[in-house]
Amino acid sequence: MTYEIYTLEALAHFMRGATTMFFLFWSVILWKYRRRNRMMRLLNLSSVLLAICYLKDTVFLLYDWKYSEYLNDLAGIIDMIYIPVIARFFLEVANPGIVTNKQMFSSMACQAAFIPIYMVFPYEAVCIAASILAYSISVTTVVYMHIFVIRYRKRMFNTYSYTENIDVLWVLFACYAYFATHILYTTLSKSPSMTLSTNSA
Repeated sequence: MTYEIYTLEALAHFMRGATTMFFLFWSVILWKYRRRNRMMRLLNLSSVLLAICYLKDTVFLLYDWKYSEYLNDLAGIIDMIYIPVIARFFLEVANPGIVTNKQMFSSMACQAAFIPIYMVFPYEAVCIAASILAYSISVTTVVYMHIFVIRYRKRMFNTYSYTENIDVLWVLFACYAYFATHILYTTLSKSPSMTLSTNSA
């Protein structure tokens, strides 16, 4: 049993390292395209934030910090700063020009405000409040994505006879996939069975 847990943990570290390298590489590649339009800037910022989120988790390689509930909750709150950015990216793809820098940085600041709050008041209620805001942004984004994609497709179908390569329905599917994965990851990371396996290691 212990051997299996160590094997899974080693595999998890390998996948995390590979994912970290991917987003670091992707951030460098997208850097030269960031000036093309706002969508590319948002995509580049998303990649940079994801790379930072994965890099910060290297602190858990230290044994004294590995099972720190405080650091784990703090890391989760930091990860949520990414949610407003990817949400704005989806909205920008479906409705170009709708996202402004003020909106994006304001939403990031609201989400990031929970970091110093938790550092001063390390209570579970702060984590819950941060999660509620992140999930509210996610749900709102999905609703607006439906509206924007339907409008965009209707406009395209009424204007062009060939729409196969200009359809943005894929953005809605990508939005579903991302937020569903986010919810699944959060649920699994908070489940008692996952906590038990971690403590057993």
